Amino acid sequence: MKTVFERPSLANLAEVNAKAYEGRYIVTMIRPGASEISREMITAPGLTPAEMRARQFFPGARILSVEAVPAPLPVRAARDTALRPDARFIRGSFRPALRGSDDVPFLDLND
Repeated sequence: MKTVFERPSLANLAEVNAKAYEGRYIVTMIRPGASEISREMITAPGLTPAEMRARQFFPGARILSVEAVPAPLPVRAARDTALRPDARFIRGSFRPALRGSDDVPFLDLND
């Protein structure tokens, strides 16, 4: 049996996957003809592509630095769950869980 995929849906999924790996970067630069430093935010899949993209977006500008913006807490939490599955998000911050998983009963804290 042969499966037929629609071309637009595959293109959309590829775009979504590419966007999922993009990070945010702050570009510090001096625009042509300006005497003040300006800061702009761009998205790119990595630091080197961010520098290249900044040169394309702001031609003639003197790029002083490109810095990564830290990921928001829920994104970092999603990355950390594989490494520390015993952490839970409780009242706005991560705290150690009293139980390892939902299938295991509460652990005795005196042991």
